[in-house]
Amino acid sequence: SSANGSSSEHSSADGSPVDGAAMHTTTGSPDTGSSGRRLDLHAALAMELDGSTLHARVHEGFDVHGIPHGGYLAAMAARAVLLASQAPDLFTITVHYLRKVAVGPMDIRVARIGGSRRFATWHATAIQDGEEVLTALASVGDRSGLSGPAWTDVGAWRPSEDVLSPPAGHPDLPFPAPRVAEQVGLRLDVTTAGFAMGARGDEAVLRARLDTDGVDQLTALLACDVTPPPAWNPLGVQGWGPTVELTAHVRARPSPGPMTVEVVTHHVADGFLEEDALVRDAAGQLVLQSRQLARWTSS
Repeated sequence: SSANGSSSEHSSADGSPVDGAAMHTTTGSPDTGSSGRRLDLHAALAMELDGSTLHARVHEGFDVHGIPHGGYLAAMAARAVLLASQAPDLFTITVHYLRKVAVGPMDIRVARIGGSRRFATWHATAIQDGEEVLTALASVGDRSGLSGPAWTDVGAWRPSEDVLSPPAGHPDLPFPAPRVAEQVGLRLDVTTAGFAMGARGDEAVLRARLDTDGVDQLTALLACDVTPPPAWNPLGVQGWGPTVELTAHVRARPSPGPMTVEVVTHHVADGFLEEDALVRDAAGQLVLQSRQLARWTSS
């Protein structure tokens, strides 16, 4: 729900093993979006490995009203670790947003800080204009062959077309959507988006579907942060929630097809709120779960 931010006054496919580490290992230039076409997320995550530094570029189009999107930046940090480690799978990542990020070149320095037979933990620091703008800690490995009992008390949401809004950017929507939402074909569940019609409710819950191609674990990382703030339902459309810190657990390699995301907030107090998200693939499988701490702004 946020652009990248910090604790100061800043705003915040197939699922195969090679998705995280082997795709797009050189720089690329996605479509600028001026033509109305969707941008290629994976091209926007392209970077070059140079020793312990990855040379990347923050691309236009993955922003919230001009500010690079926090989920996109988290995906960039994860991409850097996957490329440097040559591990196929991301298991966990925690990202702290230190300063406002700008469109343009960005270097990401990575270092392995420990690990075991199954996992390796890496540190990543993103730098722009000599300033550290983001830091992340990620555990990576290979989930091939993992097995164990399965249980959940949370059923998958399977939306019907009649409850979904037009995709982000469609002229029939009653509010302007961030460009990042347009890139992933975000469609809100209108039964949970009362704020869009000027209504208020008792629950800060929001559901959406992403009609996008080539989904993988990095798409899921962007998806967990791409909806409007669910707190808009009880509080009304006011302010925004720039992310201070985001933690995500990747639970599976996604199946092809649209992803869904369910986001909930339970506590808004003293200028902060949390958002918990569940991202599932087209088969209803839980792919990623996340929690972020965000700062409630007035603008």
